[in-house]
Amino acid sequence: MQKFGLLFVGVLCYQSLVAQADIAFRVNGEDLVASNDDVLFAELNKDSFNSPVIDIELSDEFGKKLARFTGRYIGQPMSISIDGTLVSAGTKIREKIGHKLSVTGLSEQEASRILQSLLLASES
Repeated sequence: MQKFGLLFVGVLCYQSLVAQADIAFRVNGEDLVASNDDVLFAELNKDSFNSPVIDIELSDEFGKKLARFTGRYIGQPMSISIDGTLVSAGTKIREKIGHKLSVTGLSEQEASRILQSLLLASES
């Protein structure tokens, strides 16, 4: 599992209220977008500094696409947007990313809003 930041401990879950969420991965001007159907699971956890971490599981089909996409760009910076919010920018790809990933560096409010979007998207 690719980590964007620190490791996590603990678990928090929120109910969903928002309409839709896409996850867009961008490297060198090329985008790969996971749609609502590609989001299987999302959970809010805490890292060792009690900061929010969103753990995401994507469909196997999209995970294979993401692995091919990130595999072409090892060493390149990638940005990730969730529901139109930039959540990671400039993190270099160290290894292929598949169907599981964790996003860190968010405020409590950002993490809660993004998680709500992801949960509702995966239920629709």
